[in-house]
Amino acid sequence: MTPARRRPGALLAACLLALASAAGAGPVLEVRDDAGRALVSAPLAPDGRWCLAWNHSVTGEPVRDCFRLEDGALLLERSHQIDFSSAGLGHIPGRGRIVPDASGGQWIEDIDAPVAGGALVLRVGAAPVDHRVIADGAVHSLSAIAPGARVRITAGDAGR
Repeated sequence: MTPARRRPGALLAACLLALASAAGAGPVLEVRDDAGRALVSAPLAPDGRWCLAWNHSVTGEPVRDCFRLEDGALLLERSHQIDFSSAGLGHIPGRGRIVPDASGGQWIEDIDAPVAGGALVLRVGAAPVDHRVIADGAVHSLSAIAPGARVRITAGDAGR
């Protein structure tokens, strides 16, 4: 006799628990290396927002790009910088609006640019750059996990 036949209630309970877990699962952030290995798998807040933060490789100033999920698409929502004179950074006219912050930096708000292919591809910087993803209040240092690695960052519904 199979275990399920001896304990039909146990099988039903396991199935119901699995369904309840899947139904309650919210969006998830995943970081994978080129071999497809999961480096980070972290729950997102229900609004699907998360950020990539790092220290600029030339100036050392903190930079933050923040993303959100909208109808299954990944969008760059806003970006924060201390100084737009940093190489490769700044505001592109017609793409978002500049909002100064209390720290002397500025946010570029309302960028709302789709991320091509639905994934952010990144070459992770060394320790001084400290690339990190911030998801639902948790900080995951990619530079501590995989410095120099090429990674693919995606966000979406669990079990998708």
